[in-house]
Amino acid sequence: MAPIHDLTIKGDEMVLATHGRSFWALDDLTPLRKAQDDIAGKSIHLFPPKTTTRFRVYEGYGNSPTEDFVNFQMTGPLVYAYRKSEDGKTRLDAGENPPNGVLVHYYLKEKPEGEVKLSILDYHGKEIRTYSSTSEGKDPKPGKDAGANRFLWDLSYPSSTPLKEEGEGDLFSAFLGSALSPKALPGEYKVRLSVGDQTVTEPFEIIPDPRLTVSKEDLQAQFDLKVQIRDRVSVLHDTLNRLRAIREQVDEWVSKTSAHEHHGNVSEAAIALNAKLKLIEDELVQMQAADPRSFPSRLKEKLASLAFMVDEADARPTQGSYDVFNKLSAQLDAQVDAFRHVIETDLAGFNQKIDSLGVAPVAP
Repeated sequence: MAPIHDLTIKGDEMVLATHGRSFWALDDLTPLRKAQDDIAGKSIHLFPPKTTTRFRVYEGYGNSPTEDFVNFQMTGPLVYAYRKSEDGKTRLDAGENPPNGVLVHYYLKEKPEGEVKLSILDYHGKEIRTYSSTSEGKDPKPGKDAGANRFLWDLSYPSSTPLKEEGEGDLFSAFLGSALSPKALPGEYKVRLSVGDQTVTEPFEIIPDPRLTVSKEDLQAQFDLKVQIRDRVSVLHDTLNRLRAIREQVDEWVSKTSAHEHHGNVSEAAIALNAKLKLIEDELVQMQAADPRSFPSRLKEKLASLAFMVDEADARPTQGSYDVFNKLSAQLDAQVDAFRHVIETDLAGFNQKIDSLGVAPVAP
């Protein structure tokens, strides 16, 4: 263990330096400063989060991480090596940045048998996001260990509605997925801890990056456009989910009638229906996005790219961004209308054919 020759407190962080080796930082002293004698007697305790600065951090990009080999991440002019670990990544030749977001500290006297939930609320008490210890998705899970627990909210609002089945056509937007999650604006918020029938709430504040001169109105305009883009991608995903579910049912129904004397008519109607569904799908998403060759971007890739460009800096969106959004939004509406027409006409006709054979209709 190297000797410690310097130690200082800066804001809510404790920084110490070892002799000629490195320096370390304890990111948040709030639990120590807010500790009271009666906390140990409580079954749960939520510490008020410290004031958090809304920094924009570029995480870089790299290869898809592997378990057995060294991976590399590019962060602008520098590249660092890391190994994949259970809690993310272990950097081999780079330091660890401080957590980027709101740190929530809480205490549990005993490990609860049931669910632990953390909810982020706006100033008026409207729920932004809720994280659960029992969640099975990709969202981070609040800890439920006896003693001290820490959770990081990365300031993100919910992203777009996911696709039920992600295919190769979803590669592009997966890369830009974070751009579809609007970031919380500077302001006052609340965090709520729920364990069993017990609930505690504490306020906290997010402040703007002091290096920037962007106005609150400009940040609000950026946030509003990002929400609109996210919601349009949700409409696109909902349409794709329904379209693919219909096509799957149609193929299944064709298989079920294979032994029927009128199977040829059903199969012919299915081919015509699937062809129209395929035309709509090809306008919504580029299914060959993963191909090393270059293929034209479709509505999903264009909306994801627009979200990424609007998110490049903390600034009011350009007029061009609004113009592109309105154009893409109109094109999406046209495809949604085309899909609705296929349901009302072609799918209805297909259902009439299989109904005459005593087979349940396809549910749109």
